[in-house]
Amino acid sequence: MRAWREEWISDPAAFRAWFRRKREEAHAARDAGDEAAMYRCSLDFAAIAQHCANEPMASEYDRAVIKLLQDHAMARLDVVDFAGSVKCLEHSRLLLEALARRQSALGRTPWPCSVEWLILLMCLADAKWKGPNNIRDAVMPPLEMIERYELLEDRVRGYIKERKVAEHDRPIHLLNLAWCGVKQLAIAMRFCPGHLPGLKKRFNSRHEGLLDDKSVPFYWDFRISEGWWEGAAKSRELTLLFAERRVALRRYTGPIDILTGFDHSSDAELVYLKRHPASKLKRSTA
Repeated sequence: MRAWREEWISDPAAFRAWFRRKREEAHAARDAGDEAAMYRCSLDFAAIAQHCANEPMASEYDRAVIKLLQDHAMARLDVVDFAGSVKCLEHSRLLLEALARRQSALGRTPWPCSVEWLILLMCLADAKWKGPNNIRDAVMPPLEMIERYELLEDRVRGYIKERKVAEHDRPIHLLNLAWCGVKQLAIAMRFCPGHLPGLKKRFNSRHEGLLDDKSVPFYWDFRISEGWWEGAAKSRELTLLFAERRVALRRYTGPIDILTGFDHSSDAELVYLKRHPASKLKRSTA
């Protein structure tokens, strides 16, 4: 560990590469549903914490831990553990805010961490649109989530327009924006339906045609949440909607390994929605 630390001090790129490799291991473990492997990655991160108290390693470490926490949040969502997911997301928000404060105190411009905020909002919305009533305001209330998402849309699209995002990274940024946006629409359906028409209109202007294109998963994601909340999608209909979403996701992403984690989480989500009809949950009329 001491040799690694000396290398990191002299070469921050090596430090980032180690984090990136460990985070990729955690992400692969999450896709495979291997919680033991995810836990081992967490132990590896904990083991180096004492060596990351000072800059530039402190900020790099916090950002890597934020991403690891969000992988754990997604893993909890895969098994419909909403409370566990929200707990991870609360920690990631606290770290994001602490990271910005520390960098400001050092006289630096805080990292925007747009991807981390998008993943946080995406996971949080995925838990809230169908989860128990008591997580409604966890981490941040629904309207704040929607406002933050819209600010992120404008910021990330601004970066892309100004060519501050590498060409090969643009598709994944646009993908994250679209997924996050669809989840915010689901949040609006439940908690602030009065904001839904305007939010949907703005989503369509940014992601033209996605909510009308049956060949993409975003269309089916929206149909699932809409059908479930309206009570129109019963057990058989939900099964068909989930099957259509899987076909669209395969067509959209391609690699079979990406579908491994999705299949696991999709099955659990479908069972949950069938067992917990929307009529048993509170829905705002605001």
